[in-house]
Amino acid sequence: MLVVKVLCCLLVVYQLNEAKKIKGSRAEANGALKAPHASLTSFRLFPEDEDECTVDPLQLHTLTSCGFNSSNPLIIITHGWSVDGMLESWILKLATALKSNLIHVNVVITDWLSLAQTHYPTAVKSTRAVGKDIAHLLQALRVHYRYPLKKVHLIGYSLGAHISGFAGSYLEGPEKIGRITGLDPAGPLFEGVSPSDRLSPDDADFVDAIHTFTRESMGFSVGINQAVAHYDFYPNGGDFQPGCDLRNIYEHISQHGLLGFEQTVKCAHERSVHLFIDSLINKDKQSRAYRCGDKSSFDRGVCLDCRRHRCNTLGYHINKAHTGASKRLYLKTRSQMPYKLYHYQFRIQFVNQMERIQPSLTISLTGTKEESGDIPITISEPISGKASLTFLITLDRDLGDLMLLKLRWEGTDVWKSVWNRVKTMIPWGGAEKQPLLTVGKISIKAGETQERTTFCAMTHEEQQVQMSQDKVFVRCKADSAKQRRRRRSGSSAQMAAITHLGSDAIYKTCSKRKSTFVQLCFIEAFQVVQNLSGNFSKCLLKTQRKKSGKWNKSQEVKDKNGSLKAFHKTQEMLKPGPPESPPARIRIPSIQCTFLNMTATDTRKTKHCPQNPV
Repeated sequence: MLVVKVLCCLLVVYQLNEAKKIKGSRAEANGALKAPHASLTSFRLFPEDEDECTVDPLQLHTLTSCGFNSSNPLIIITHGWSVDGMLESWILKLATALKSNLIHVNVVITDWLSLAQTHYPTAVKSTRAVGKDIAHLLQALRVHYRYPLKKVHLIGYSLGAHISGFAGSYLEGPEKIGRITGLDPAGPLFEGVSPSDRLSPDDADFVDAIHTFTRESMGFSVGINQAVAHYDFYPNGGDFQPGCDLRNIYEHISQHGLLGFEQTVKCAHERSVHLFIDSLINKDKQSRAYRCGDKSSFDRGVCLDCRRHRCNTLGYHINKAHTGASKRLYLKTRSQMPYKLYHYQFRIQFVNQMERIQPSLTISLTGTKEESGDIPITISEPISGKASLTFLITLDRDLGDLMLLKLRWEGTDVWKSVWNRVKTMIPWGGAEKQPLLTVGKISIKAGETQERTTFCAMTHEEQQVQMSQDKVFVRCKADSAKQRRRRRSGSSAQMAAITHLGSDAIYKTCSKRKSTFVQLCFIEAFQVVQNLSGNFSKCLLKTQRKKSGKWNKSQEVKDKNGSLKAFHKTQEMLKPGPPESPPARIRIPSIQCTFLNMTATDTRKTKHCPQNPV
C-alpha cells in the first residue's frame, strides 16, 4: 500500500511538470452564460442530520425537497484536482464546521470528480465548464427565487478556487457574488496569466485567498504565489507550513495509518483548508495577519501595523473592507489547531558599543497573565557603536500587559566564553577586561493589541550586560505614565481589587522568588502603589494601615528610584504577621512579582476608597 502511495506522489509530480509545459490559451474566453445543459457536475446540499441531497439546476424543485432555505446565506464548497476520484475528508469537515458554527446557512458541495480525476492539464481545461455549471445554479436561484447574489459565498480549494472565480465572471448584470475565498489556489498553468484566466478580485464583491504551498520544488509550486484577491494571506511566508516537513512523516503515519504518507505530501497545500476551519471553530483565537512587502521584512518585525486596513483577520471572520489593489498579508502560525500565535515586534538599542560583538541573547517576558519563558535571539551581524536591532518573535499564549523583561547574554563563542571564565579564575599576565554589552531602551509592540511598551534599566549601571549575566528591565517612566492614564480611565473594580491584596500576601509572594528577583519583586510591588492615582494611593495606604498596623508615613513607597533603601525598609515592614489570604477570586500565579496579575473579578469596595478614583 505504501508503494502505491509513493507512485501516486510521483504521478502528482509528473502531472504538474507536464502542466508547466502547456502554453497558450487553455479555454474559451468569457462569454454570455448560455442556457443550462446536462453536465457532469453535481451539487449536494449538506444537511445537519441527514444524508446529502443532490440538487439539479434543471429541476429547481429539488432545492425545496432538499431543504434549501432562501432566507439563509448560501456557501458552495468546490474541491480541486483528484488523484483517486474520492471526495477528500476535509470537505465534510469544512461543511460540518460551517453548519455547526453558523447554524442558519445553506451549504452546497460541488462534485466534479469525474472531470477532476484526469491528467492535470485536462482537469484544468474542465475548470471553466464547472464554473459555468455553478453560475447556472446561481442564475436559476436569482431568477426563480429572487435570491440575491450578495448572500452567496464560494469557497474553492486548489483548482476549485479558480472554478469559483470563473463562476463569478460568468454571471451577467451589475450584481456580483458576495464573496469568494480561495484556499491555496492552484499554481501550475495559472501563475502569471491574465486575471480573466484565473481567480481575480473582479470575480466578486470581496475576494480573499490563503496561500500555504507556494514553494517551488522539482520545478513547480502547487499553490499560486501571485496575489489573486483583495486580501492575500501568506501564513509562515506562504511557501511551506510548520509540521509538514518529511521529518513529520512518522507522526502523520501514527495519526492516519498508511494514509500518513499521503497526508505528508499534501499537508502544506491542505493547511489552507484547516486554517479556515480553525477560524470557525476557535472564535476566541482568531489569527491576525499584517500587510508587508515580503516575507523577509515581516520576519524582521517591521510590519505589525494595523492603521488604514494594514492588518486583517484570517478566515471566515475577515473584515471585508475594500482597499483597491491586492494586499499581501503575513502571519506566523502553530503547527496544529488552534493555529493562532501572538506577534511581538522587538527593538533593542545598543549604546556606545566599543567592541564588535555578535552575541546570542535570551529574553523572557512577564505579563499580567503569563510568563513567556526563555526566548532565544540570534543576531546575524556583529554589533558596534550605536545600533538598533529589530526582530519578530511569536508566542502561543497571551501574556497580557507586559510588566518586566529579563535579558541574558549567552555569549558569542563557546570556547571564548570558557576561556574568559578561566582567565577570571586564574588571572595570569593581567586578565583581559570582560566584554560588555551596553543596552539602552527595549521597545516591544504587541501586534494583536497594537500596544507599545518600552523597557529601561533601573540604573545606568544596570545597562551594562556581561556574559552569562541576567539583567532585569522595567517599564520606562514615560511608559508608566501612559499605563497610569489607562488605569485612571479603566475599571474602578480593578483598583478596588488591589486593596484586598494585604501586605502579608505580597510578602508571601515575593519571598518565594529566587534571590535575583526578591528585590525587584518588592520594588515593583510598591511601584504599583506609586503608579496609582494620588487619591487612590492614599486610600490604599490608609486602608492597609488600619488592617495591619504596619504602614506608616515613614515608609518609602514614594521613593522614585525604587532603590535598595526602599527595598530594605519595605522588606522589614512586610515581615509576615498573622496569616492573611488574598480573596478567593484574586489569583496570584507563581511568577515573578505575580501579584501584578490583578483582574477586575473582585468587585468588592472598601469604604475608604473612592468609587471612581481620578
